[in-house]
Amino acid sequence: MSTDSIGSGARDFANLADWFAAIPATVLEEEVGEVYNDSEFAMTAEMVFTGKTPGSFSINLRPAAGEGFKDHLTKLSYSAAQGAAFTSSTGYMRPLILNQQSKMTVQGLQFRTTAANSRPFTSFGTLTAVVKDCILDGNGMSTSGGGILGISTSKAMNCLVVHQGDGSQPGVAFEYGAVGINITAVRPSGLSAAGTGFSEGGGTTNVVKNCCAFNFTTDFTTSGWDASSDYNASDSTNAPGSNAVDSLTYADQFVSTTDDWRLKTGSGLIDAGNTDATDAPEDIVGTTRGATTDGDIGAWEFVPPPPGVNVPTLRSRARRPEDDDEDERQFNEVDIRYWWREALVFA
Repeated sequence: MSTDSIGSGARDFANLADWFAAIPATVLEEEVGEVYNDSEFAMTAEMVFTGKTPGSFSINLRPAAGEGFKDHLTKLSYSAAQGAAFTSSTGYMRPLILNQQSKMTVQGLQFRTTAANSRPFTSFGTLTAVVKDCILDGNGMSTSGGGILGISTSKAMNCLVVHQGDGSQPGVAFEYGAVGINITAVRPSGLSAAGTGFSEGGGTTNVVKNCCAFNFTTDFTTSGWDASSDYNASDSTNAPGSNAVDSLTYADQFVSTTDDWRLKTGSGLIDAGNTDATDAPEDIVGTTRGATTDGDIGAWEFVPPPPGVNVPTLRSRARRPEDDDEDERQFNEVDIRYWWREALVFA
């Protein structure tokens, strides 16, 4: 296996383009690119993954150990402070990342576009092209089509998709046999509802399972989904599947509807799904999903506090002269309602 580091400083490659170009045209071993969070990657041109013949091998792009957002997460939203991240302020980035490479998986990274008429990620061409466990944040285009995350004949799973724009572009656009599992697509509550959460744009074999959409004009297009689509949820009434969970109140589902899309206690998405033990046995940060077939809908799996545990509040205490032990701290009042969740994630 060939493992290369990507980042600033003493890394093998400074950017994605140089790393991918160095992979042989005929892949002779497993190829792994490990991204370091040395600094936020600022991109000015589209990155296209294509042209390698993988044979029996695969190509993987992922964070290096301890360098991904799951290792430092405080909120489930884009933040370069939390882990390896790629961003662009260049207009008409359609998309920032284009994955057409067979047998390639992009996992555990963050992608954001901030300019108008731009979007972060598109994957198409083969079901062996996979994007998983990623955070995708963008403004989208002023017209319909494309999607903040665009998927054609490939797979996406355990992704958070945040639509920051006012245009009619969908959050996630599917076509020609795309498969989406445990995807959360949202527009922040500070924006008026617009566009479509999940759009079915071509063919009749597109699959959505355990996915949810909130604060779109239309959460899911109303026809064209494959019959296996099920266990989806929305704040409207058009999630596909006989086990759909509809008419949910957006504010009741997440820790924050502006910048933290972890599930909170009482969410209607909890235990409302059907865990895919093959493609999504864990959530976006690696938490094991429902112990039986039940699991939560969307990218995040909620972990309740242990039975009988009271959640304390830490309050400030002035330092005394005799407190000269090196472990002494001066505490501020801290809300740790979710302390048990973080303890389990980072254990």
